Amino acid sequence: MPEALEDTRGVLIRRTALAEETAVIRGFTGPRTLLLIDGIRLNNGTTRDDSTWNTLDLHAVDRFEILRGPSLVAYGADAVGGVVLADAREPSKFPEALEVRMRSFYRYSSAENSHIGREEMAALSSDGALYAGVTYRDFGDLTAAPPLGRLPHTAYDEIQADAKLVLNLGDDRVFVFGMQGARHEDLPTLHRTIFSQPWQDTAPGTDLRHERALERDLIYLQFRARDMNALVDDLHVSVSYHRQFDELDRIDATSTRSQRQTEVRSGGFFLHAARATSVGQWRFGGEFIADVVNSRGSDISAGGITTPFDRGEVADDSVYDLAGLYVQDELALGADFELTLGARAVWTRIHAIEIDPSGAGTPPFQSLETGWAGIAGNARVLYRATDAVSVFVGLAQGHRAPNLDDTTGLHEFGSGQMDFPNRRIDPELPLTVELGMRSTTETFRAELLGFLTRVDDFIDRRPEPAFGPDAFVRDNVGDALVHGVEAFAEYRLCTTWTFWTDFTWSIGEVDDRPLSKMNPATGHLGVRYAPRGTTYFLEGVVTAVRRQRRLSPVDELDVERIPPGGTPGYLTATLRGGLELLTNVRATAAVENITNADSRAHGSGINAPGTNFVLGLDVAF
Repeated sequence: MPEALEDTRGVLIRRTALAEETAVIRGFTGPRTLLLIDGIRLNNGTTRDDSTWNTLDLHAVDRFEILRGPSLVAYGADAVGGVVLADAREPSKFPEALEVRMRSFYRYSSAENSHIGREEMAALSSDGALYAGVTYRDFGDLTAAPPLGRLPHTAYDEIQADAKLVLNLGDDRVFVFGMQGARHEDLPTLHRTIFSQPWQDTAPGTDLRHERALERDLIYLQFRARDMNALVDDLHVSVSYHRQFDELDRIDATSTRSQRQTEVRSGGFFLHAARATSVGQWRFGGEFIADVVNSRGSDISAGGITTPFDRGEVADDSVYDLAGLYVQDELALGADFELTLGARAVWTRIHAIEIDPSGAGTPPFQSLETGWAGIAGNARVLYRATDAVSVFVGLAQGHRAPNLDDTTGLHEFGSGQMDFPNRRIDPELPLTVELGMRSTTETFRAELLGFLTRVDDFIDRRPEPAFGPDAFVRDNVGDALVHGVEAFAEYRLCTTWTFWTDFTWSIGEVDDRPLSKMNPATGHLGVRYAPRGTTYFLEGVVTAVRRQRRLSPVDELDVERIPPGGTPGYLTATLRGGLELLTNVRATAAVENITNADSRAHGSGINAPGTNFVLGLDVAF
């Protein structure tokens, strides 16, 4: 999923490994950004900064939307950086007669030495639709630009499957049954191992093996209705069961093998409703999510002695509950003004009885039974200065309670540093202000905005010398401040040529120290050639990324991923195109990183591919 956001303004794709990617939106990631599939959270009570979004299959997604900045009322009080909304495939309308459709997709990438294939089936009629698909990915060793070249021990494979049944109940009412599954095996974390290659004076890893296995299973039932002409106009109700599993398999420099397993089983419910009234468009609803967490682990010495642990990377037999209620009104104030006001009440509860405070794995264990309640809200005013120009200002207050990883996490991070539990953490309170303008005409679109986010009681790592020189705990370290600028412009010269550009810049600090792994300044320049009435297109994109010199104290210790003095900037160019060869047969081709530029996204543990030839074929029948 994250690769689809690669050229999106305000978004940085950080790669812990080739198969472990996450999106950084306005400097925030992990538990401060949300990913929703059909309205269901991929985030859970153990989500941390390097949690991956790769268990969501891009090829099963019909469309997605990125909401930058705080989307606190509608989606959650913890959506500080932004929200990514993904919708699984379903029909826009139901045909009168039965239709059976098949689709085969194949993609080849030279620098990734990868093969991706998907087989998909759909059966549609006036009574409903059934979609089912399977995607298989086989990645070989990555080839980066010189001087690194081929990166051994980066290969992996994965398989994902999905199905969605949509029953047409008539009158714009549908019943949905959905299933998704993902299996990722032997995902290597290259920078932690002896097979890593120093880049720009980074340090090599020391582990003999460092791999993860990921699993995800989702089952959900939903009811959706529009234009009901009842107590509400629109209604969306969902019940879901979500299972996510993460296993670490590591062999360190002493040949000790460490295995850690974490399984999160989540039961979820949400209700969203809308009602048009004389005093605006009202939206209201709520959700409840209960995460039940089981974790375990063991160490096997070089001599074969096994030491079992009653916990994995978070506390075993723990529960994380999240509940919220919200209401929002969108009200027109005359012909030129629009006001949006919303509020959300949120409750969070942690129950953990096996917290290992020192990492020794032996009693006495600690427990944590606590909860927090808070209020989030947002206000936004839009002023239409002319038919083409509008100005907007927004204010949003959030509330993010500590999760199980913040309070009970016991695991490595970065370049061998270690997190230890801390039960005494308070919620962080983000406050964001946005000011911007937007212009839209038949041939021109542009947007310019500035934002400032202050996070009181920001949760971050601080050293804990009692546990060792590389030991840290999460704590409320102070008040963080992130501010930045985002700009975008698109000009359609004629029906054939379109030019666009964007630029983002942000800076973050907490108590006069840089925030960890902040997005560097980034810009894109693109041109698209797509003659009207034809079935082909060509597009070129140039990406410029500035060097990131502002490093936090934790960044400076992350010597296997971040070079001394910061991550170098880079300039890359991509050319891509597509052509309909026959009816329902479409071919695509791209040359990425044409100049073979040596690059790495800031905070990543692996370099980007060198010059990459990508071929795709999509056949539907």
